[in-house]
Amino acid sequence: MVTMTLFPCPLCGSPDNGGKNALCPECRNEFPFFTGERCPGCGKSFSGVLAMCPACLKEEARPWRRAWALGDLSGINRKMLLALKYNGATFYARTLGKLAADMLLEHGGKYDCIVPVPLHIFRRLSRTYNQAELLANEVGKQLNIPVINALRRVKYTGKQTARNREERLKNLKKAFVKIPGINLEGKKVLLVDDVFTTGATLSAAAKALQIKDLYSIEVLVFGRGK
Repeated sequence: MVTMTLFPCPLCGSPDNGGKNALCPECRNEFPFFTGERCPGCGKSFSGVLAMCPACLKEEARPWRRAWALGDLSGINRKMLLALKYNGATFYARTLGKLAADMLLEHGGKYDCIVPVPLHIFRRLSRTYNQAELLANEVGKQLNIPVINALRRVKYTGKQTARNREERLKNLKKAFVKIPGINLEGKKVLLVDDVFTTGATLSAAAKALQIKDLYSIEVLVFGRGK
């Protein structure tokens, strides 16, 4: 007799045999996925004849070819991302990583490597992990793509949530450096962070990679904030 292992949904606890930490069908239906046409600047859904969403058109040119956002930063996606980031719920990285990998398999391109946006050492020590790295590792595992920690955060910027875009850009100036000996020139890079708000952090990180052809960089985030 074959025994089927049932895994509980990490959100509601109902039985689910879709895999460890997978969402049950009901919770998956509640997830605020972005669908349809995506803005290449921030990755969210948008409609219209313009090249980018209205918010990105107001900003300076993004230093990447295109962005992919898994979903809106609301509902159960917000719940999982905040729990992952602040409450030690690292198992949500597997849940979200699988969802993002499925999205990229359907819509994205091929990548030579994945680079997570790093935390400053002070933040890393207090949290004990980098949520962007956990998410990147899960996506890399699902898609069989190597994850390279190519950046170091050398400037402690504090919390960015209370700052506007101009203040964030100023605060993030020279915040990242490329780790010596790592050369990503000529590679197609997927730069990963958990949340996209203004894009200032990702812009600083993308520029720090020192890749001449910025169009070889794509961005993946899991929640697109306001």
